[in-house]
Order: sequence, then structure tokens, then C-alpha cells
Amino acid sequence: MANNPKNLASPDKENVWDVLPGLEKPIYSIDERPATRWESWLYGWQHTLVDISPFVLPLAVAAAMGMGRTAQAELINFCLFAMGIATLLQTTIG
Repeated sequence: MANNPKNLASPDKENVWDVLPGLEKPIYSIDERPATRWESWLYGWQHTLVDISPFVLPLAVAAAMGMGRTAQAELINFCLFAMGIATLLQTTIG
């Protein structure tokens, strides 16, 4: 798979990291996984920290602004909604 410079979804197109020299090839392809359990735990922990950020930031902002629990809940809901929209955009558009 590493020797094939063509995109499997569109064989007539090259991969983006082959066209743009500043980008690096992904560490793992879709059918590969980390070599050790430690590496898997590390990537899992990184993903968990990214998922916690929509909760921590609104709570810190709301506390700094002196908002109540209702406003904190609304900020968290908005951040989760925005995170969902961003995920949809990233997975569909790229």
C-alpha cells in the first residue's frame, strides 16, 4: 500500500501528501494499528483529552464571567453542538 501513490477512492488522483510537499503521510493507514499497547493507550488518551475540552473551556469562561449553572449548561451544549458540526464538516469536506 505504501508503494501505491494513487488514491484508492479515485485512482486517477494522487494523494494530497504527494501533491503538497509540506504535508506528511499519515502515520497509520485505515487498516493498520499501533505496534504496542502503550502507543494505543497514548493515542486513546490524546483522543480523550480532545473530547474533554468542550466541557472545560465553557466552564472556565462561565466561571470567569460569573454566570450561573444554566448559562454554563447552555455554553456546554453550544460547544458540543459546534463540535458535532465541525466533525461533520471535517469528515465530509475534509
